[in-house]
Amino acid sequence: MVTVHMEYNNMIIGDSIRELRKAHHMTQMELAEKLDISFTHCSQIEQGRHKMSVDLLFRIMTLFQVDANTVLGIRETEEERNAKLFSGIQDKIDGLEPKQREQFLNSCKLMLDGFSARKESMVR
Repeated sequence: MVTVHMEYNNMIIGDSIRELRKAHHMTQMELAEKLDISFTHCSQIEQGRHKMSVDLLFRIMTLFQVDANTVLGIRETEEERNAKLFSGIQDKIDGLEPKQREQFLNSCKLMLDGFSARKESMVR
């Protein structure tokens, strides 16, 4: 299991919110209006000078249709994503009966063989 130490970082969060706002072609004033906060409060959050409430976090998530990690600037590395994925797969495999496990692993082998064959044909 991958353990990630997280802490509230005003600057990273402010940068993430700014990126989301700009990606949606909004001004700070428009964002403040949509979130029902003052322009000053919005600006201070983006600049990393002020923390936001959990309520505001949820309003931002809803407005931009993103998860909390995106708003909070929490980025997983590819290695961390893969570790979680493999761990989840291993948990599923461990929960299978021996015959089911054998069938599953045979299916995986067939898929991997197919990917390998396609990869080789693309190289040629």
